[in-house]
Amino acid sequence: MTALAPSGVGLASDRQWAEKGDSGQMTHRPPSPSFARDIMPMFRPDDIACMRPMGVRLNNPDWMTDPGGDPEHPDHANARRVFAVLKKGSMPPDQPWSNAWLAIYDDWMANGFAP
Repeated sequence: MTALAPSGVGLASDRQWAEKGDSGQMTHRPPSPSFARDIMPMFRPDDIACMRPMGVRLNNPDWMTDPGGDPEHPDHANARRVFAVLKKGSMPPDQPWSNAWLAIYDDWMANGFAP
């Protein structure tokens, strides 16, 4: 696929970009996930409250998008550690995330941890 900006538009945002598929028809590419719009709403209030005493701030975009690493993760350690626990299925304990939700989170990480 080839990404193309709509004609007559200078710099296009993610929502304005379109892709030309194999059929030659233009389709709109969905925006990359962001923490505020896509990730944060997936955490329930009880999830946030449960993790807060352990120093995990699921509802804090600065904490979740912190680029700092640790010995296990070269960058964005907070978000990567949360993802590892979500993927393992041990958080939240009463209702593990679906594969679709995990894919959204993974896409958010792959596309730069947008706040």
